[in-house]
Amino acid sequence: MLVLDAVHGFGNQDEAGAKLGCDFVAAGTHKWIFAPRSTGIMWAPEKNWGLLRPTIPRDPALSAGIICFEVDGQTPDETVRRLLEHKVIASTSPYKISHARLAPSLVNDEGEVEAALKAVRAIV
Repeated sequence: MLVLDAVHGFGNQDEAGAKLGCDFVAAGTHKWIFAPRSTGIMWAPEKNWGLLRPTIPRDPALSAGIICFEVDGQTPDETVRRLLEHKVIASTSPYKISHARLAPSLVNDEGEVEAALKAVRAIV
């Protein structure tokens, strides 16, 4: 099964999902077509729709997102490097004004979130 995450190409590439040979194509629509955040598309040939068993968490306790932040006296790259020394994977935002960022999700448990917070406190 081939599932394509097309968030970076949807809206800026002239390619039809049906011609890519994928079983599913999914993309957020906020990047290139400026749709509201939390909106997106999912494409699949008709024969594949029966394979889906979508689950959408509606409980605020299961919410996730990207957290952007600054550490005084550090560049975002330095913050990311220092967090990695604590075994915390972070990245920098790809915008003109960059920030360090963490992206916890539903696969992270409370202990991992606490470890990330502890690492941020340690580099401040």
